[in-house]
Amino acid sequence: MKAYLFVTKIRIQSALAYRFNVISTILIQCLLMFAMACFWNAAYGGTESVSGVREQDMLTYTMVSVIMGNLLTMGVEGRIESSVKSGSVALDMLKPVNIYGIYLAEDLGDMAVALFQIAVPLLMIGTAMFGFPAPASAGCFLFFLVSFSIGYLINWILAALLGMCAFKVISMGPVRNVKGFIMKLLSGSVIPLWFFPERFRTVLEFLPFVNIYQLPLGIYIGQYTLEEMVRRTVLQMFWCAALWLIFQSVQKKSCCGCLDTRRLIYDKNNQISCFSGGCADKGIHPIADGISIYADRARTCQLYPMGGRICDYQVRGGFLRKHRRMGI
Repeated sequence: MKAYLFVTKIRIQSALAYRFNVISTILIQCLLMFAMACFWNAAYGGTESVSGVREQDMLTYTMVSVIMGNLLTMGVEGRIESSVKSGSVALDMLKPVNIYGIYLAEDLGDMAVALFQIAVPLLMIGTAMFGFPAPASAGCFLFFLVSFSIGYLINWILAALLGMCAFKVISMGPVRNVKGFIMKLLSGSVIPLWFFPERFRTVLEFLPFVNIYQLPLGIYIGQYTLEEMVRRTVLQMFWCAALWLIFQSVQKKSCCGCLDTRRLIYDKNNQISCFSGGCADKGIHPIADGISIYADRARTCQLYPMGGRICDYQVRGGFLRKHRRMGI
């Protein structure tokens, strides 16, 4: 636990160095908040409530949604893709701590920085423009904090699962941007699901995306009764547990699926490492000062007089050079 807390601390210190990024983010988010508020003012057109939601509640929904969007920004998928491209993923797997725990600690550090550097200024500016976005009640605020925490984990697990696709495709390309757009649309971040067609809304309410934005925000503005809040929060916990089990299964496969056993290889920096079988936790024994790399298969192999082999390997993240397979 101390190792993860240290990583979070380092991440906070690193993020505090980028002041221009903070200022530009605040300006962009303020413009987004103002545009969304104008949209809902025009959409209501003086009508007191639509689908049981008052205009002031929608302004509160919008302000809190923009703030949440900055707290729910995940970097795990980009970090996984970058480590797979560079080949450092194997070295990460050999560390005495879980690498995905490190990624989570880094994202928590980013959220802590965003809370004070972005969320608080946005709250102050939004209050000056539209009034303070007060929760429906103290009980709703407590339920909101619980639901937001669970929704954060759901969002992080989904991002990590997407990042693990890099083990297969290496380069994610624009997939992350498409995923972000779909998540915001289906989670109720921009438009609450209350305004969607009934059949479409019924389907979306059984998907995990609604638990990231829609549920916490609906609780915050008092859209649900106490019984509904409890029931929906329990369903949210179920989705979190189910996605965590899927994440654990995929994590094991991503560690094991692309390892060839008992082979000596070079990475693109000419560092040597040897796989002695199975997953990293079942035994990877480097035979030189180097790092272990995920390898697909031997493309060509030739016998070597000393009892080894000369093999060409193809690795995720670069092409490996020839080397004699030592007698292992």
